[in-house]
Amino acid sequence: MFDRFVVVDWSAHSTPKRGRDSIWIAVRDHNGTTVSNPSTRAEAEWILIDLLENDERTLLGVDFSLGYPMGTGAALGLSGVPWRATWELLHDLVVDREDNSNNRFAVASALNRRAGTQRP
Repeated sequence: MFDRFVVVDWSAHSTPKRGRDSIWIAVRDHNGTTVSNPSTRAEAEWILIDLLENDERTLLGVDFSLGYPMGTGAALGLSGVPWRATWELLHDLVVDREDNSNNRFAVASALNRRAGTQRP
C-alpha cells in the first residue's frame, strides 16, 4: 500500500541541537531504513519536503506535543472551528526562525493573559 514510511520525533528546542531531546527522522523504504538527526526544525522541514516531493506513496507519522484544553478557542474569543482557529492564531503569532529561536513563550504568556488564566 505504501512505498515509504516516515516517522518523525519533533522537538521544540530553542537552539540547534542533535542527540537527546532533538528531532529524529526515520525512513523505511525499498532501500532499507535510514535515520537522520537534523539540528533545526528548518532542516527537518527541508528533509521532509524532499521526501514528499515525488510520486511514491508515503505514510508520514509525526510526534507533535500539541494539546489544548476544551474551550481554548472560546476562551481566546476565536470564532469558527475551534482547533483550526487556534492553529491559525498560533501560525500568525509564533515566529520560528531557522536557528530554532522563537517567541513561543511570549506568545503563550500573551494568550494566557487573553484567556484570563494569567495575571498581567
